[in-house]
This record gives sequence, C-alpha cells and structure tokens, in this order.
Amino acid sequence: SEYMFLDDTACNLASLNLLGGTNICRSGLEIRRHSRLTGRGVILGDVTNRGSLWPSTLTIGSSLALDSTSQLGFSIVGEPGFSQNSSLVVTGSVSLGGNLEITINPSVTPSSAQSFVIIQYGSISSAFSNIVFGQRLLTSDRLASFRIDDTGSAIVATDFRSEDWDGGH
Repeated sequence: SEYMFLDDTACNLASLNLLGGTNICRSGLEIRRHSRLTGRGVILGDVTNRGSLWPSTLTIGSSLALDSTSQLGFSIVGEPGFSQNSSLVVTGSVSLGGNLEITINPSVTPSSAQSFVIIQYGSISSAFSNIVFGQRLLTSDRLASFRIDDTGSAIVATDFRSEDWDGGH
C-alpha cells in the first residue's frame, strides 16, 4: 500500500489514524510537516516523520527517521504495562530528531520508582531536540516531569515528579 494522505501546507492539515492490523508500505511512509499519524497496529516499511507521530501501540517493522521538524508524542493513562499507554516498537534503527512529548492523564499519579517504556528499538542514533538522555522532560501540560533515559534497547520515562509552581500554597 502507498499512503497519500499528506499535505505540505498548514492550511490543509492531514491526519491518518491506524485502527490496527498490518500496513505494508513497500515504498516507505512519510509523515510530512503539518500532518499527523496516530493509532495502533504494524507498519512494514521505513517511516520518516517530519510532522507528528502519536502512537497508541505501534510497531514499525523497519526503521524510523525523526526529522528536526517532527514531534513524537506518548500518552500515559495508567500504570506501567497498562495496554492503553502509548508505546512504539521499532525493529530496526531509530534516528532521533525533533521534539519528544508526553501527556499524562490527570487521574494518574505515577510513583517516582515507576518506569514507562515508550520506545523499544533495534539500534539508535542522534538525539531529540528538546531533551538530553538523563535529563527531565516536562509533560505537555507542564504540571509534571519525567527523567528520560536510554537503556540500550529502549527509551524510558521514569522518576515522575509533580511540578510545584506555587511554592506549595
């Protein structure tokens, strides 16, 4: 299959939500700027993200390249291992770039000891633009943060902290 849902203009935003199954992209899949790919399932083929990729539970059976314009986002809605938490598995290489984002359901308060595996990979290169491994990343609502670590086979969000912006008042 070849997906032609993407558009180069900010006026015509394109979006594709995968509902599961296996999606064969022999020529690869490019998520262009101002476009968004969400959902779950399997993509067989190389994926290049220049737009926004927000997986539910997604496996890429090849490589993933994240352009400097890309956004890669994950949602945490339950305990580690909860099936509704976002996760991405890339069987090949991941070339990092762009921004990493994490949202957390307001009803969830992880402990600092919990770790959330967000990306599993075969190999990895480069870095995100907005976070260095071992440093803290604010959640999208800026009310909490996680330390983002690279284990050698996965990228994990750990050491959850609630941000206290009013000094405890």
